[in-house]
Amino acid sequence: IAFAWTIRIIIQNAHVEGSYPHGRFRLEEGLFTSANIFYFTYMLFIAVFNIVEFVAVIITAAQVRKGKNVRWFLVANITDGLVSKENRDPFKI
Repeated sequence: IAFAWTIRIIIQNAHVEGSYPHGRFRLEEGLFTSANIFYFTYMLFIAVFNIVEFVAVIITAAQVRKGKNVRWFLVANITDGLVSKENRDPFKI
């Protein structure tokens, strides 16, 4: 969604002058002039979510390397529900 939204904003601001292949591509006023607060809020959310997930994966990898079994909240329950015949989670939701 973020990629498509960004491409849409770029295309919306782009204008081709002349005819192809001799035409020139130019951007009117600025690259993100049609972007609004929802776009920047969504991009901030995506960035923060990815940073948190990256840190969580690094911490989980360090714990697994030490030989500890790591269970992520909610994800473990979904995985157990899909592939396990018994529920091993003491904190079942």
